[in-house]
Amino acid sequence: MILKILPVLVIGLSAATYHLGSKNLGKIGGDKPWIVLAAMYLVATILCVVFGFLAGDGLTLSRAEIKTALPFLLLLAIACVGIEGGYLWAYRSGWKVTEFMPLTSLTSGVLVLGVGCLAFQEGLSLWSGAGLALVVSGTAVMHWR
Repeated sequence: MILKILPVLVIGLSAATYHLGSKNLGKIGGDKPWIVLAAMYLVATILCVVFGFLAGDGLTLSRAEIKTALPFLLLLAIACVGIEGGYLWAYRSGWKVTEFMPLTSLTSGVLVLGVGCLAFQEGLSLWSGAGLALVVSGTAVMHWR
């Protein structure tokens, strides 16, 4: 049971830390958000290498693994830059964390549900649909003016 909950806790804690960092990074670098983002990715790369060594995973991939993974690595890289750049842009534009994060989570959730259904043939249960309706209505209430 703990192995199923642990990733949720890691992601939750990381997301809170992420928004703390993003909101503060949004104030740094003036009109140069991309260099700030590149510096962040450099630090993240170093951390990944260190974690790879500590975990004993090794840091090599075969040519076949690279060839298979490359399209998805590029897709993930583009997505990550879009997410990170979007948050930096939003926070520089004056969005509040408490308003922007729930809105983007809802948007991401709806889109990911669509991806799950269409690309991976994962169904949407009645309970999931009801939960989604609650999230949509809750987010609407949060942004009602």
